[in-house]
Amino acid sequence: MKYQPRPGIVKTQICGRTVLIPARQAFDACKTVQILPMLWAGTWNAICKGCSREEILTAHRILAKNKTEEERAAQLDKFLQSMCDKGFLIAEPEETAE
Repeated sequence: MKYQPRPGIVKTQICGRTVLIPARQAFDACKTVQILPMLWAGTWNAICKGCSREEILTAHRILAKNKTEEERAAQLDKFLQSMCDKGFLIAEPEETAE
């Protein structure tokens, strides 16, 4: 699965915290404001840049050294699913080369 930010989501800093805010364009699908801790703010930036899941997990290996590979992967999958459920991300099937 590939993920992209929903159009109309604005990332900003409020009182030193990274916050995602849905603008009018995204409000029908996403009606909440989301505060992102540092690890997830970096993950959001990587998603916005089009990084693959493996590239994101490589960064998580550096930042979350106290977790096993399986724990990091599960944590990332949980974040991605949560952000899709809340309307911040759009999941798209990976294109397969035939």
